[in-house]
Amino acid sequence: RDGFANPTVLSGDIDGNDTNKVNGIVTNVSNIVGNNAYHILVGSGVDQTAVFDGFILNAGQADGTTLYHNNGAGVYLTLGNPTLNNLVISANTASNAGGGIYNDRSDASLSNLAVRGNNVSTYVHPGGGMFNHEGSPTLSNVLFSGNYAYDSAGLFTDGGNPTLINVTFGGNRCDRYGTLHIGGGTPTLTNAIFWGNYTAISGSGATVTYSIVQGGYTGEGNLDVDPLFVEVRSYNEAPTTAGDYHLRYGSIATDIGLNTPVVTALDLDGNPRIADGDGDGVDEVDLGADEQVPGDCGLDGMLFVDQNATGANNGMSWDDAFTDLQTALATARNCEVWVAAGVHYPTTTTDRTPAFLLRSGVLVYGGFAGTATLLEAREWVAH
Repeated sequence: RDGFANPTVLSGDIDGNDTNKVNGIVTNVSNIVGNNAYHILVGSGVDQTAVFDGFILNAGQADGTTLYHNNGAGVYLTLGNPTLNNLVISANTASNAGGGIYNDRSDASLSNLAVRGNNVSTYVHPGGGMFNHEGSPTLSNVLFSGNYAYDSAGLFTDGGNPTLINVTFGGNRCDRYGTLHIGGGTPTLTNAIFWGNYTAISGSGATVTYSIVQGGYTGEGNLDVDPLFVEVRSYNEAPTTAGDYHLRYGSIATDIGLNTPVVTALDLDGNPRIADGDGDGVDEVDLGADEQVPGDCGLDGMLFVDQNATGANNGMSWDDAFTDLQTALATARNCEVWVAAGVHYPTTTTDRTPAFLLRSGVLVYGGFAGTATLLEAREWVAH
């Protein structure tokens, strides 16, 4: 199966009038119209043999008048230990808590989830992405991005002992507390990234190690340095499903994590979770939800870039050239990159921080017409 090529959508749009849908998916909670389903997925009292894997959970609207129907528009879990894998939980909205996920005294296993653009609509209510009440879930390879709540946009945890391994928080917005707020309990975080949010971590009791935390956080192996996401969206845009929180080539977050806590073989994209992302011959886990995939330079040790190419976009020939130079540079390991004439930009957004970065062992040559087979055939002044 290929969840990216064959998306299976579970939609709350039961009255069929939500707007601006793309392939049946609402991309922003502002496009929810009328009365959608209160919840997309509910798990009550189930154990780990209850498995849910490979879906997009979208456009739930938990705006009811009871404490059940105003929490957890995407996922509502209570008193159980289900196994949830490979899910996109996006553009869901709740009026009380847990726009994306509400976890009540549940020790769920949550792996390879993208929790994006969810919302808690009521003043001073918590957990745009997720609210945890006295549960001890394990979150592995989870992305929280573009979520909003007045109190704690990413994850608000109130009791229990959640374990977060390789979790990314980016572009989340709140008005009070941190993107992660500890209202009780003792969460443990390893190999995490907090960057580009309104704030990072608030409350007390968390143990954070081998992580990047904007503004800094005390703990072994922690850093306060830009992880170089591909496309960071301002937290002011939240709730939004936009943004690309993969690591760019040259990221300090590559191959600096701690391997021992890792519990999954694959990352959020389905690539090997522990890999040699920096090409030094040692397999080490990256920080965050996605692993830098080791590069492939083809049989001749070359990658090609041509903005006008219409082929497979894999860089293996001029016909199948990458159309984006940044993609080629992210892929290249110890090879040559040949770039055809054109104007190339480091980003498709107005973010001024991205640049084209040098990488040891990668030789980048411009000035090709897009047909040359020899380096000497290029004319970099003419092209």
